[in-house]
Amino acid sequence: MDDVGYLKTKYMAQIESPVDIVAASVLTGDNPETPCLTVRFWILSTVMTIGLSAISQYSYFKPFLWQFSFVTVQVLSYPLGKFLEWVLPKSDISFFGQKVLLNPSEFNFKEHMLICVAAVSGGGFAEAINLITIDSLILDKNISSVMDFGKSLALIIFTQILGFGISGYLLNILVRPSAMVWPSTLVNVTLFNTLHKRYVNGKVILKLVVLMLIILITFVYQLFPLYVYPELSSIAILCYLGYKSQLAINLGSGFRGLGIMNFSFDWNIIGLIQPLVTPFWAQVNFYAGSVFMLWIIMPILYFGFNAWDSRKHGIVSKNLYSSDNNLLGMDYFLSIDNSARIKTQTNSTNLKLSNLNMNSTVGAGSFIKSSPEIMIPAYMIMACGFAFAAIASTISHTWLYYRHSIKKRITGNNDQNDDIHVKGISVYKPVSGFLFFTIFLVSLVGLVYIGKNSGYSTSNWHVLISVTLSVVLSLPIGIIQAISNIQISSRIFFRVIQGLLSQNNNAVSNGFFTLIGSNTISQCLEMVSNFKMGLYLKVPPRKVFLSQFYGCIIGAITNLAVYIIILRHKKDELSSILVSSNLDNLGGSYIEHANGFGKDWSIGSARKFYISSIIWSIVGPNQFYGFSSKYKYIYIVVSLGFLLPIPFYYLYKNNPERKWHLVNVPLFMFGTLAVTMVSTNYIISGFLVGFLFQFVICRYCHEFWEKYNYLSSGGLDVGNELCIGFLFICFSILGKSLGIGRWTIPKENLESCFYEKSM
Repeated sequence: MDDVGYLKTKYMAQIESPVDIVAASVLTGDNPETPCLTVRFWILSTVMTIGLSAISQYSYFKPFLWQFSFVTVQVLSYPLGKFLEWVLPKSDISFFGQKVLLNPSEFNFKEHMLICVAAVSGGGFAEAINLITIDSLILDKNISSVMDFGKSLALIIFTQILGFGISGYLLNILVRPSAMVWPSTLVNVTLFNTLHKRYVNGKVILKLVVLMLIILITFVYQLFPLYVYPELSSIAILCYLGYKSQLAINLGSGFRGLGIMNFSFDWNIIGLIQPLVTPFWAQVNFYAGSVFMLWIIMPILYFGFNAWDSRKHGIVSKNLYSSDNNLLGMDYFLSIDNSARIKTQTNSTNLKLSNLNMNSTVGAGSFIKSSPEIMIPAYMIMACGFAFAAIASTISHTWLYYRHSIKKRITGNNDQNDDIHVKGISVYKPVSGFLFFTIFLVSLVGLVYIGKNSGYSTSNWHVLISVTLSVVLSLPIGIIQAISNIQISSRIFFRVIQGLLSQNNNAVSNGFFTLIGSNTISQCLEMVSNFKMGLYLKVPPRKVFLSQFYGCIIGAITNLAVYIIILRHKKDELSSILVSSNLDNLGGSYIEHANGFGKDWSIGSARKFYISSIIWSIVGPNQFYGFSSKYKYIYIVVSLGFLLPIPFYYLYKNNPERKWHLVNVPLFMFGTLAVTMVSTNYIISGFLVGFLFQFVICRYCHEFWEKYNYLSSGGLDVGNELCIGFLFICFSILGKSLGIGRWTIPKENLESCFYEKSM
């Protein structure tokens, strides 16, 4: 496939895999007798899934959501597996008439991978919890009843396993081809090989020592930007040079400005797109999009044209304002949702308006009487347009570059080109296509029922449209992720589509539609990625599927159980927080707030989810989408997104030696809207690290890069997450101090950029 031409090197003829980075990281041999679903697997997968899921759900109600990556679960589960290898007797037991060995052999990499797949699949925070939170805290539903508990659990499970069902039709296209590398899986494979002393490249004992050292050093290092000296997270050079200058703040701040000459030494920010893993060509496209939006387009719109009265707001503000430039509070959004419900009579439950601060600038009464116009900051207007453009360009780019390969894979005419890893995994039975279809069908029927009968006011057709779009988009988004390590977000796309389909609908309907669409794609591609990792490690596909499915079920039950326990004790407090008029800026970083790891309760994720649902479902059709709207020109950006891959494709076809195929418009478009998710201080530091490892070291110290690059990436991520976990336990759970003082006194912000509150 064209987009991976960069991977071919002069050593290609000397290696067994068509892609040299895979050959350097992945072994080709296999022992089909290696036990997988052992007693150790069932014990550790269950315990770790429950534990990680409980922690993630607890942190959902804190200012900082603590989740666990695959590499961290790998490192945490390894000593537990070795411990069970040591303590379990080497005898057998009878289980349903079958003899089962308690401790069949040494703790091996195959059962280790399956434990991690289960724990990561179920150990995170379920996106459906946001919708359940709106139900229980705003609509005041009692999900503790057996019926509502069952519906909530079904919602969590179906919105995850629907993606599992879709993954079946993608395996031939996204897993079997060598070009579909899935770079992040190579980090996991490298760690498995290192931990289990499997010789790939270099001395194993040395690589293990290097891994442990990187984890330890990163853990200690991250204490400084996260706690001791948080100014390291965002060093705004322009703010120091132009003290209290509004221009310097707009240009240089990482939290409220464009991030020009802004450096970060925090791995949470530097590692936004995994710079040691993501191919350099992909990073160039992504960061080029960010620079284009933040350092070229925004200054022109803001300083040059004052587009959409943008100077009334912060240059990258993510808040919403009234026409008289007052910040809109939560009471405003609750009142619009309540009015829409009354108007459409879609739900007899009124929102909890008694909790609102009616003295705020734009309250419930204001909306009902005058419905003030919402003012959107210029960056958010552009980001929404580029979000659609990213999806449009993903479709056209995939069609141009991959249509012939996709057709061959679908018809089975390309099987002779399977590499040695595909041939190695072929000795195991694949997952039945009937099983994929059954899971898909059951999930679809379940979601149709829930949409009609659980207060979400979502018609059967809307559920079918959301599912159809997720099926269609999973392939192009999956191809981009498989070659670049970056997943194009589809959340805004689904929100806008639902708003267009359902004029004046309620917020939970928009949230339900978006949850089905975007979460299905994410879950589908997670399953596909795990199948690719299983292919690299020669783990039977059926057991990979079973482990992810098992983890999903256990995690869903744990998520909901912990949620209900916390709700029973903190419902009034959480409800008050959720509907409080005061809104933090909808962007920014947890580092910016002094209580990022504090004991205070928070519910920021649900607030953002709910406000976005209202904006794109109720307000959106009236003010944003119409061709009479002042934002109508944003449709030009969407059209450009679809058309822009075409000239680059024909430039490549006519001049293949010029590397035009490395221009990836979807990644460029996605880079333009990264600030909707993070602060702007990622650009310089992230690019410099990526340039150092993926260009300089990869090109000029390639042997060293092959041995230690992915190992270093894993060590950095693990050390960082362990440090976050340590601080989270100390402050959020135990409420204890570290016993060491901060080097600076907390102040209004961390950058010496003294911006106005309205920004």
